[in-house]
Amino acid sequence: MEGELFLRDAETKDLRNKISSQETTIKSLKEQLDGIDTNGRKNSLILKCDEFGKRGREEDIEGKVISILNHRFRDVRVARQDIQTTHRLQGDSTVIVNFLKTKLKEEIYERRMNQVRAPNRGDRLAAPLYVNESLSATNKEIFKALLEAKKRGKIYTVYTRRDLSMMYKKRVAAKGWLSRTMNKAQELLDADQCDQEALRVIQKELETRLSNLDGLQSDLELIIESESEMLDDIEKAGVFRDSVLCVLSKVVKAAIEVPVICAPLSRPSLPASVMAELSHLPMAGRPPPDEPLHVHILVGMDYYWSMTTVADAPMLH
Repeated sequence: MEGELFLRDAETKDLRNKISSQETTIKSLKEQLDGIDTNGRKNSLILKCDEFGKRGREEDIEGKVISILNHRFRDVRVARQDIQTTHRLQGDSTVIVNFLKTKLKEEIYERRMNQVRAPNRGDRLAAPLYVNESLSATNKEIFKALLEAKKRGKIYTVYTRRDLSMMYKKRVAAKGWLSRTMNKAQELLDADQCDQEALRVIQKELETRLSNLDGLQSDLELIIESESEMLDDIEKAGVFRDSVLCVLSKVVKAAIEVPVICAPLSRPSLPASVMAELSHLPMAGRPPPDEPLHVHILVGMDYYWSMTTVADAPMLH
């Protein structure tokens, strides 16, 4: 009896191990299939617009897509050789388009919020065109769940991997413009004669572009999935930011520096009787009365007291 129970336990354990191994294999295969599906969709967009009209047996849906895209995005030209496949999805107003080049697909997706809605005929505005990414079934479920969590206030924002790529590109552009402004600032600092008006202008531009880069960096940090990648990105971004602050500090100082604080001062002459009364006091060497005095540092009242006191006690000279 005990032997039979032992054999059954061994068989049960073996079956559990096989089931676990099969589940792992199935999970791996699903991930591979999802990866293949996602990769196959990377050049695809889902377009939704009432202008596609009712489907017909011999319709030229590709021609309709090209016409609508060229009408809505005037700075992007789409031709038949740019499209690999086009077909309708469920409903008459939804079409999926697979482009041959990722660049063209990205250009359309980037401009989806800035499309032209000029009237097609008469005074009536063209029907709205909705442009979305083509997500795999798994990614669609994840994205939908995250959007619901966002609506309930559980998370701050939601991005797709496509949005992450776009954020990286925006940051590269912002860094490029900021680097260009830094070079202009350095040229002004290296000039023989300091143009303070130009420095004040470049200071404002540096501050504006740095603020723009900081905003993009903050948004990017929210969507980087790996904590180690995020920390590494912050470290690299911090090095560049420190270099910007160094140049900005020099610009601020140069913008408020002046070559001459005031005209040379003449020392008022003291009567001999006054000097005689002070003869018992040790006095610093005095220049001749006719020698002008030059002001090298001007201390304002806001700093004067801190420079003439130590621990709130007056300093005696």
